[in-house]
Amino acid sequence: MITDNNKNLHLTIINSNITNDAVVNISLDSKLSGCTLNKLKGVCMCNSLPNGSEESCLFYAFFLVVQKALCGDLLAVSKSKVSSVSCGSSDDSFNISYHVKANGSAIRKSLGIVLKCMQPAKLFSIYSDCFKSVVPKGLDENCEKLEKIPVDKNHFNFVVNHMVKSIKSKINCVVIGKLKLDNINIKEMLNVLIKKVPVNSELKEASESKSHHINCNHENFTEVKVSGWESQVLTGYINSKKPGLVITNCGKNLLININKSQFDTLSAKLKQGVSDYISQKYGKFDEKILPSILCYVVANESIADSDNLISLVKKNTKVSDIVTSIKKLL
Repeated sequence: MITDNNKNLHLTIINSNITNDAVVNISLDSKLSGCTLNKLKGVCMCNSLPNGSEESCLFYAFFLVVQKALCGDLLAVSKSKVSSVSCGSSDDSFNISYHVKANGSAIRKSLGIVLKCMQPAKLFSIYSDCFKSVVPKGLDENCEKLEKIPVDKNHFNFVVNHMVKSIKSKINCVVIGKLKLDNINIKEMLNVLIKKVPVNSELKEASESKSHHINCNHENFTEVKVSGWESQVLTGYINSKKPGLVITNCGKNLLININKSQFDTLSAKLKQGVSDYISQKYGKFDEKILPSILCYVVANESIADSDNLISLVKKNTKVSDIVTSIKKLL
């Protein structure tokens, strides 16, 4: 693993021989709503508009611009060497992940394309469409018709200023793939990439409005407080034993489509098979390379921020750590 930074741009490169490509994860601090982000992605379970919804719309608008720039058409793919792009959230972070050809030139070019897209003030049109799509429709819990909620330009300016501060504070990038680290000059790459970051200024007439927010109602679901790589391994284990369950990652927790009583009964049964399952799935890998392999798999799903991915390698995560984590969460 090699790591360095140039001002607010941080870059870590991790070698993993699991595939012939590389996955890139880019994280920015954010106070977005995981439920609203999931609604924008088409995987949400509730009709709500919680705090952080406006920030979710802005970051998703940013993702759509990045997606189009990297692989929106054949010409974009030929330039970027990127095959797919996804986004997600974890704790207080927004994450974008994509697959790219595993060489220094392709990684540098694709990161440069993403960095050039970091101009949140130019996203109002896409933001407006996103916000209109997530506003709850129909009746509220009292069977009253929900009022139409307009797009507030001042609130847009407010969340733009938050994103500008996040960009200026830290852009965290992690690359995991089949890479010859000795052939990559990370300082030279950062010197080129830092010049791609646009100069962003905070907007005036910015104010936050919370009067229209509608809290999530998850009373018929189970929420498991977990994020990052632990979220990925727990979801994988539960799905292997109960493939019919719908499990949604909401950034700071997992939302499971059964009530708490049903989950407690299921949890007691699931704890018994954790060790055997993890040994079968991860035990055949050398413990020296397991952290980088797990890092690749988790980064692929955009559910962990860059610091969480780096911690997998720094802490030299072992099979026993994964077992302990799942048992603790069940």
